[in-house]
Amino acid sequence: MEVAKLNEVIVRQYILAGSTDTDSQMLESLSEHKCDKIRLRVAENPKTPIHVLRKLSKDKNRDVRIAIAANPAVEHSVLMNLAEDEDVGVRHGMAQDINTPIAVLQKLASDENGWVRGEAYKTLEILTNFDLAS
Repeated sequence: MEVAKLNEVIVRQYILAGSTDTDSQMLESLSEHKCDKIRLRVAENPKTPIHVLRKLSKDKNRDVRIAIAANPAVEHSVLMNLAEDEDVGVRHGMAQDINTPIAVLQKLASDENGWVRGEAYKTLEILTNFDLAS
């Protein structure tokens, strides 16, 4: 396949992976794509089925795992597992996200890595101050 055609196919798949109109079977298929960016888009998609999100939470690419943590449809148990991810970048990404549930942030606030702990504390402080201001 010529490069221009291949690029066109990949761009179409990338768009499909991020679209909330894409059906669950297609999202599941795209979750196995060799291109990290396409798997990342599936991980971000709030319409991605839960079982696919669980599988992607173990993806070899840390950016995919960070995207899973930010997906509003992800299960609490998956977030708690990701809060113990071996990659400090995943844990740090979660600690920075104000959408991370309080219980997960509290877990991250006791992380062995000071960088992660510090971000979790900052995020908890932001959420506490926001809550007080409401």
